[in-house]
Amino acid sequence: MVFRNARVGYARIPGAPMASVFPVLKMLSGQAADPDAAQAYTTDYTGLWDGDIELLTASELKRRHPDFPVFTIVQYPHSRLAACYEHLILGEADLPAYFEENRFRKEMPVNEFLERVLETTDLVADNLLRSQASMLHHKGTLVPDLILDFNKLPSDWSKLRSLLKRQSNVDIGEGPAAIEMPTHETAEAIRDSLYFSQVLRHYRRDYKLFFDNGNGEPPARERSWKNADAADELRGQASSSGLV
Repeated sequence: MVFRNARVGYARIPGAPMASVFPVLKMLSGQAADPDAAQAYTTDYTGLWDGDIELLTASELKRRHPDFPVFTIVQYPHSRLAACYEHLILGEADLPAYFEENRFRKEMPVNEFLERVLETTDLVADNLLRSQASMLHHKGTLVPDLILDFNKLPSDWSKLRSLLKRQSNVDIGEGPAAIEMPTHETAEAIRDSLYFSQVLRHYRRDYKLFFDNGNGEPPARERSWKNADAADELRGQASSSGLV
């Protein structure tokens, strides 16, 4: 998503990450004056596209707007899966066609849900299941210039606020709206699942690239991996983060 007047781009990670920044996107598109309205988990962004927004591929972005910085928000893969399970499997809405066609079903148990996720390759996965590393890379290079951790948004928010003040002369305020997805119970069910260790392996690139290892060591992208070498090293290897 490229906001021409604001001179900035946003790399979309669907689900709670996008919901948390939705009021900011409304501001950047020229449709809202402040970002303080509470925003529930949603995949319905009706009306957002009426503002100042271009939907571009990474190649188009770099060609048309090479000076536009890009930001994104990432979330722990197991938390993304828990939120997806709550919203799609336990929620009231009908399953989207992709999930029906791939033998997901309403009210399916967590273990069955994870088994179906793990049988799905990244190349054909819906973006709610696809790895964030895959979505955010283009030709071996990370597209976003600023990557925020969904779980650290209250402390990391100042980085995004500074970027947008400098680039767009837009003040997004002191903090994001609270997004409570997934619930603690569903998150624990994912972590306690028989398939949790396989989930960690399946999304090892995400864990290694975007999240610390719990010992205070920064993620790979913050050490020295900002180019194709990082992607090459991560491809096909088990994480050394201690999570697997």
